[in-house]
Amino acid sequence: MHWQISDSCNYRCSCCCEGRAVVKKTALPHVTEETAHNMMQFLSRLEPGWTVRLSAGEPSLHPRAAELASSIVAAGIASAWRQTSLPRCRSSYCDRGLAGAIG
Repeated sequence: MHWQISDSCNYRCSCCCEGRAVVKKTALPHVTEETAHNMMQFLSRLEPGWTVRLSAGEPSLHPRAAELASSIVAAGIASAWRQTSLPRCRSSYCDRGLAGAIG
């Protein structure tokens, strides 16, 4: 299951259709607290075996990305990040301390 937690992306990766798009200037660049709460309630009722892939333009730009991923894992659901194969993008997860939140 994909959960798009943000509309933001700070990369312009040539391999990504979102990276080539114009930066989105939305009133709500990230999911709201209410949406995050409702989604976590939904996920807590899922049977084991699901994987939630946090996605976006760049999911690590969400201010609570690591907390959301950790909460997903704590609910017994596997968590993953949608990321590019470019080394600079992969390393950003480690730089931001987000790699440990993936279960």
